[in-house]
Amino acid sequence: MTRRHPFAIGAVGVVFLAGCSGSDDAAGDTSAGAGSGSTSLVPVSGVPGETTTPDAAPSVGPSVAPVVGLAQVAEFDQPVDLAWRTGDPTIFVVGQAGTITPLRDGQRGDPVLDITDLTDADGERGLLGLTFTLDGTLAYLDHTTNDGDTVIVEYRVGADGVFDPASRRELLTIDQPYQN
Repeated sequence: MTRRHPFAIGAVGVVFLAGCSGSDDAAGDTSAGAGSGSTSLVPVSGVPGETTTPDAAPSVGPSVAPVVGLAQVAEFDQPVDLAWRTGDPTIFVVGQAGTITPLRDGQRGDPVLDITDLTDADGERGLLGLTFTLDGTLAYLDHTTNDGDTVIVEYRVGADGVFDPASRRELLTIDQPYQN
């Protein structure tokens, strides 16, 4: 059974809204507003101009409230990991079934590696992790074999982010006593 998960990546943004309450910030007022029911703001140490209310999250200035939102940008089958290469804005989405799919500029691309014939995504098995060397030319994957053993492998990665399947090199194999 294939499970599809909406995956909101890279679409998180913080918007600052000015919630003026009638006070003039230019005069150095450090209250959240004037009149009864106003909340005093206290400076956050080490950050000039940043204030917070007691037992509250810091804010920038007395009348600014952060607003965070999510937007769905793509769907992936059984996503289990995300990875980035230094200097490359691409997000590499690891699918448990055995694919690595790039997400570039909010657009899902074609898989840059497909090892679905080498692994079986069942329970705790499948393609489980990915990391890159600092220069981004090599990738290391953690996956289980069709027999359930754990394998760590290395692949060369082109400048375009595509993995070279012929460069596969097994670095470590761990026999597992159970298939999960």
